Amino acid sequence: STFRALEASLGLSPRDLATLAMCQAAAACIAAPLFGILVDRGCPSKWVLVCGSASWGILTALLAYANNYWQMMVLRTLNGVALSTLMPVSQAVIAQLTQPHERGAYFGYCGACLMFGTLVCSLGATAVSNKTILGNDGWRVAFLVVALLSLVLSLLLAAYMPGSKNQQWRETTVLSELKLFAGLFTIKSFTVIVIQGCFGSVPWSALSFLTMLFQYVGMPDVEAAML
Repeated sequence: STFRALEASLGLSPRDLATLAMCQAAAACIAAPLFGILVDRGCPSKWVLVCGSASWGILTALLAYANNYWQMMVLRTLNGVALSTLMPVSQAVIAQLTQPHERGAYFGYCGACLMFGTLVCSLGATAVSNKTILGNDGWRVAFLVVALLSLVLSLLLAAYMPGSKNQQWRETTVLSELKLFAGLFTIKSFTVIVIQGCFGSVPWSALSFLTMLFQYVGMPDVEAAML
């Protein structure tokens, strides 16, 4: 949603923007299983979420002050690590706190909130990204707003999310976790989901540049965001 503004403000090419997105996604891909393993082995899921949300907020605030490609790359990579705490841990929390017959509904609510947040942020960030707000680039202001909301979320989680009871740390090794991971591929449905996810994510990554394309052809920012 801010690709066009980053191109104009920092001189980043579409290839640079794609590389930044790749660094963030790769970091999240590598780190997500590690956070999932931590929670499975007894690390309090509440504080993993709190730390992840707070880290995401701080890194996003720092991104608002980035002035070149290399600063963006380092911060986006670290941001990917912070973001990777949210999805696996939140799914584990839902599985722990709900009954089997109601988990589908709660996963659906979680997905709906995710999509709603993405929709609101995309509309808002794109609409202001190329403007100047109080002497600052609009995309920087948008990043700061998202950072503030992330920090507020971390405070709310710390204050109101119930902690896990009787959760004890269990020792593990890298080899045992790799064996467990390899064993999951004996489950056919798991294998199909993984393969589908690998190929299914490709067009969505390409579509992230669609807003930028609409802006290139002269469409106003708000209309481009709505499409």
